[in-house]
Amino acid sequence: MSDKAANLKRLMDIGVIAIVRTDSYDNAINIAHAAIEGGAAGVEMTLTTPDAIRAIRELSASAGDRALIGAGTVMDARQANEVLDAGAKFVVAPVFDPKVVQLTLRAGAISIPGAFTVAEILNASRAGADLIKVFPSTSVGPAYFRDLLRPLPHLKVIATGGVTLNDVEEWIRSGSVLVGVGGDLIPPGALQKQDWKAVTARTADFVAAVKRARATR
Repeated sequence: MSDKAANLKRLMDIGVIAIVRTDSYDNAINIAHAAIEGGAAGVEMTLTTPDAIRAIRELSASAGDRALIGAGTVMDARQANEVLDAGAKFVVAPVFDPKVVQLTLRAGAISIPGAFTVAEILNASRAGADLIKVFPSTSVGPAYFRDLLRPLPHLKVIATGGVTLNDVEEWIRSGSVLVGVGGDLIPPGALQKQDWKAVTARTADFVAAVKRARATR
């Protein structure tokens, strides 16, 4: 099995990517490490976070084999090259850009473009995307995944954008191969108190919920 295939399997087996989108570099690093401690398969450092490239580089060096470090909100080929050079193992975009997909694939990293309509999702899949982020997922709900996958079961779609602990199991049962979790990963007040243990516990709750949902799917 190639390194990329093993990485993809790991993401899908655990089923939780922690999305880090915050207003400071230090908070980003602390949230990422807390999520890794909680068992997240990967950390998606969004490029809207200050010094995101530096954070990706640091986390790629410090995380070791505990989690995959990737980049999110990658808008174009220039940004894709930057995050791949920094060590990103997966590249997440809010939209489908064929150039970003091809750059990511050539680098041996996991490509996760965003798409919304059936046509966009199919085009991303045909371009070789490893996973497809249906974004924003909460605008359509789990029923959309069930309806989409009934005639197109080969698609590997993921829910992201507003996934919560209350609905994560339904997303998995609807066919999402994993989930990207951002805002609900941080309990109320945890960021202000810098209560990183609360983030770790919340991440562990998401990992357990995914496992529970798969057992009853």
